[in-house]
Amino acid sequence: MKKGKYVLGAIGVLVVELVLAFTSPDFHVTALIIQLLIPLEIILGIICGIVAFIIMLVRKGFFTKRVLMIIFIFIALASALGGLARTYIQYKTNKSLEKYPDIIFQGETFDPPEEMSVHWYSQENKLVRETDELESDTLDDESILKLIDNPDDLYVKETCFDSDGNFYYMLKESEDFIYSVYKVDIESKEVQKLFEEPWIYDFQVSPVDSNLIYYNASGQLKLFDVTSGTISLVVDNEGNGTLINRQGIVRISKDGRYIMYCMAIDYDFLIAYDCVYVYDVEEDTTQKVIKTKMCDIEADSLEWSYE
Repeated sequence: MKKGKYVLGAIGVLVVELVLAFTSPDFHVTALIIQLLIPLEIILGIICGIVAFIIMLVRKGFFTKRVLMIIFIFIALASALGGLARTYIQYKTNKSLEKYPDIIFQGETFDPPEEMSVHWYSQENKLVRETDELESDTLDDESILKLIDNPDDLYVKETCFDSDGNFYYMLKESEDFIYSVYKVDIESKEVQKLFEEPWIYDFQVSPVDSNLIYYNASGQLKLFDVTSGTISLVVDNEGNGTLINRQGIVRISKDGRYIMYCMAIDYDFLIAYDCVYVYDVEEDTTQKVIKTKMCDIEADSLEWSYE
């Protein structure tokens, strides 16, 4: 009877938490319950069940010397096989990452708070802290706006050039959260509006074809074809909505094949990691290429590196 009460009590707590998770107006409360509290409680429940079962077997005299020896051999074999499997999986993962260019980014630690520049080496799948700050020689937005005599009503959020440097592209943010991408002829200063869509986070022009503009809107990677004027969905939300602090980015490699499109926090056995996702244009696949607790990645600082 007591055991039944304990089980009903645990189920009741779980139901209450689920109700709070799906009715809470605060997303962070929902994430805390779904991604942390409930998994932790399930794990603790399983552990308690196993311990209770072992205690019952001990009381019944189940653990003879022969049984203990068999259990020891089984655990040793399982540990060895698990280690080999983990090594093989890590090897396969590292091999699959070798095709990508390196990545550099800026990050910050919590305790103590400290800025750092990090280099991810794809060949070794290794993160190395290199300097305290990233250096940039990019022309600032204010200089560009003076160059093209930009109207006052164009608040520029993101900018980029085409590979030839003849055209300048900018993302304008309006008050009603509609974002527009403009193409500017540097020589004639002619401004052309290409397309608009709600919640565009970032965009870049393909370095191999300036008629292809990849952009991230509401967590989705999309493609705008300047020639046809059409928009197509490339990658839907990574993680099916389970990732938190998702930040849409677009960083296209020099050969136009790889696109960094998402930086987010993912959980692995209740441990939070900063992760970076890449889309392979040729193979039409996505992959998590960086997973780290070294620091909090600043999404805007992510860049491909060819040094």
